[in-house]
Amino acid sequence: MNEATEKSLFLALGNNIKTSRNNARLNQAHLAAMVGLSRTSLVNIEQGKQHPSVFMLWRIADALNIELKELLPGKAQVSAMTSGLQPVMDSIYIKNDQSFTNIRQFHQNIQDNLAHESQATEGD
Repeated sequence: MNEATEKSLFLALGNNIKTSRNNARLNQAHLAAMVGLSRTSLVNIEQGKQHPSVFMLWRIADALNIELKELLPGKAQVSAMTSGLQPVMDSIYIKNDQSFTNIRQFHQNIQDNLAHESQATEGD
């Protein structure tokens, strides 16, 4: 599983939790209190930023009065999200690679300048 697929999995899971919560007509604060989470943690789970344990997923499903499997995304759902997320991930990596190249070049320029200054002071 690559990073984009993993991110897509948790985004899809969070989306399923949010949809089920809305279908149950519960707000985030109420559901969070029912399962022993802070509202912030539930928001993070729904946004795919926090990865809940299986036990927490079971508690969420129980509080929503649904089966656990209803929260779990299928392969098609994850694949659809991954195909949309992969270009974004690729873009981030390209930008990071360019940033690292710029930092390496900057570092090399500093080393070259220091070496040049050292040679100039030895010559004095």
